[in-house]
Amino acid sequence: MDKTRDALSRYAEEGVLSADAYASALRLAGVTPDADAWRRFIDRLLVISGALLVAVGVIFFVAFNWQALGRFAKFGLLEAMVLLPTAYALFAGLATVRAQAALLFAVLALGGLLALVGQTYQTGADNYELFLAWAVLALPWVLAGRWAPLWAIWWTLINLTLLLYLFQVLDPLRILFFGRMRPGAVALLNLAGLAAFEWAYAHIDGLRTRWLARYCVLIALAAGTFAALMYIFESSHREDNGAAFAIYCAMILVGAAFYQTLRRDLFPLASGVISLIVVVTGWFGEVFLDKHESFGAFTLIAFFVIGSTIGATWWLRELNRKWEEPAALAREQPA
Repeated sequence: MDKTRDALSRYAEEGVLSADAYASALRLAGVTPDADAWRRFIDRLLVISGALLVAVGVIFFVAFNWQALGRFAKFGLLEAMVLLPTAYALFAGLATVRAQAALLFAVLALGGLLALVGQTYQTGADNYELFLAWAVLALPWVLAGRWAPLWAIWWTLINLTLLLYLFQVLDPLRILFFGRMRPGAVALLNLAGLAAFEWAYAHIDGLRTRWLARYCVLIALAAGTFAALMYIFESSHREDNGAAFAIYCAMILVGAAFYQTLRRDLFPLASGVISLIVVVTGWFGEVFLDKHESFGAFTLIAFFVIGSTIGATWWLRELNRKWEEPAALAREQPA
């Protein structure tokens, strides 16, 4: 859709299309939504928002009336909020938006039900076990829905499980390089998720969306950037942070090659560039500001940030133009 809009805009700028023809072309190509498209969008937005709000409302209703409701009333209400939307989704057809929103409602209510079990029957379990059980039990709903928002929620649960496990279990025991490997472990998990969602994008129609892979890219880069900054600033523990820093460097190099050749996508490249700017700026700050806290050091860092941002913008624009040139030439060839 973006490429179509850019191509039509270029034709309009070159005078190939008049203003009326440009507006008609946008409408015919589906770039400019018509009244039916807006109705479908608003319908989907209201259905999904309603499912989210009602699910959260049910959970807060049980929490607010904790003393007034009996144990069986609490369990019965939340169990009904899991079973009834699931039954509706099965009868309505899993491919419809309303059925997928019902599955989303059921998954959120399932989390509330598990939290109620943990609050009612105190077992002394760690917090990560709640999110792990939530992710495992929600997997049938996620697989049945084959819907990107469901997978995004499930992947968030997996990340929360790993984070809580690293902080609550492995960190007190001082495993994983004395806890320094935690950002690297999060980055590795999301790199595995990135590979899985890239495969799903190519093979599963219901998951043919780019933002699931981009979600993994953002989390992996955030964890990798934090690991690299730890490597830079904690010089006394640099050997402990070396493995995570190596993961970050490999992630940047392999990602740059992959998203320029095999899977052309500007979003991961732009995110990687931002991450590199942050890391290199941190390194400049560690080298110059630690020894020379002067106006000149701050000016050098400021010029680097400005210059690297301008250079990255120019590179990304040129890369996008290079990718679009073959398609534009093909469109200009006579049939």
